Amino acid sequence: MPSELRQAIESFVQYYNQQRYHEYLCVAPADVYYGRKDDIPVRRKEAKQRISQARREHNRALRELDKTSSTT
Repeated sequence: MPSELRQAIESFVQYYNQQRYHEYLCVAPADVYYGRKDDIPVRRKEAKQRISQARREHNRALRELDKTSSTT
C-alpha cells in the first residue's frame, strides 16, 4: 500500500537524520544541522571520565573488601 510505503520512508528518513551517526562526523546529521556537533564530543568525554572514575572507585572498594575478608 502507498501509505505503508510512505510511513516506512518517513521512518527511515527520521532514523537517518536523527539517530544514525555519520561515520566521518561521529554525530547524527541533525546534530550538525542544529549546532550540537561541538557539544557532543565534550559530553562524551565528560561521561567517559565519570565512568572511569566510578570504575576506579568501585575497583578500589572491591580491593579493600578483599583485603578485609582475606585477613579474617
